[in-house]
Amino acid sequence: MRPIHNLLLLLLFSLHFFLLGCKEESHNSQSSLSSSDEVIRAEIKALTTDSLKKDFIDKLWVESNYGDFIDTMKIKYGENVDLGDKMELYREANKKAQEKLAVYLKEYGFPDSSVVYAYDTEPYRWHKTRYVVTSVLGATGDFDLMMDYIPMLYKAYKKGDLPEGRFADFLQRIHQGTVGGRVEFDGPFTTQEELLGLFQGLDINTDALDVQLME
Repeated sequence: MRPIHNLLLLLLFSLHFFLLGCKEESHNSQSSLSSSDEVIRAEIKALTTDSLKKDFIDKLWVESNYGDFIDTMKIKYGENVDLGDKMELYREANKKAQEKLAVYLKEYGFPDSSVVYAYDTEPYRWHKTRYVVTSVLGATGDFDLMMDYIPMLYKAYKKGDLPEGRFADFLQRIHQGTVGGRVEFDGPFTTQEELLGLFQGLDINTDALDVQLME
């Protein structure tokens, strides 16, 4: 019986040290995550002017947009770069962009016209700025999260800071992922009609949202 007893003791000690290692690794991961969050918050807090906010949002577009990612990889690694090998870099950059955007929106809200148009003479640049929020949020594939931002996006749409077509595209993506399929119409339709159909299809109470706008 003695060998079995010794074997049991050895297994118990091994399990003990394994669990200690897991606990330490988990603690280190949490510390790293906390440290990363603090760096992001400090970066967002430092955006004290419209110009800095705009540059930050433009950078988010580059980090999250696949077309810009391809251009960056080609510049860095050459025209014949194997993009398949670099997809993990894109996923990591996209995830980081999502984390940064969440902190930005919590701190400043949706980028308004002072950020959209400030210090800018390039038409496509403000175009990107107005699109980056829905682009990054849509890339999460988290439809519950996307719905959480509807009040903010609705307000931006009502103020004219979010183009109605972009808002409709965002809602269509949610509709496809939750209800199934796009909201369709028989014959020609306006973007306003599309939005009304999406509000109904997603059970979005626009009357309540309008009340919030007046508060």
